[in-house]
Amino acid sequence: NRGLTFVPLRPHLNKFRVRHDVELFLRHFCLRPFFYGKESSPSSDDLISRLHQSPSSWTPQIGLPPSLDHFISNTWRDIKRLNFSTPLTYSNLTPSERTVLRSLCSYPDIII
Repeated sequence: NRGLTFVPLRPHLNKFRVRHDVELFLRHFCLRPFFYGKESSPSSDDLISRLHQSPSSWTPQIGLPPSLDHFISNTWRDIKRLNFSTPLTYSNLTPSERTVLRSLCSYPDIII
């Protein structure tokens, strides 16, 4: 039983999904130093208005540490080098694990 120590790979990468996931990942790193040590103050005392606030998609573009800026530019450079049309030719599962996973997928009462 390997639990959550592996992730089966898909044969093709979805270009949009990869870029979206990387954008969210990098946004997390940008927000951390920007808001570090700042107290969050509610904009209103009304509980209902605080519950219905929509999530922000803002990402700071200035005032980032140089090392973080370098990491972000290198990450995007590497993402742009990926060839999304080439199928993945390797698997992180052994052949026997792949066979077991395929057989488990055929059971209607198991959701994978």
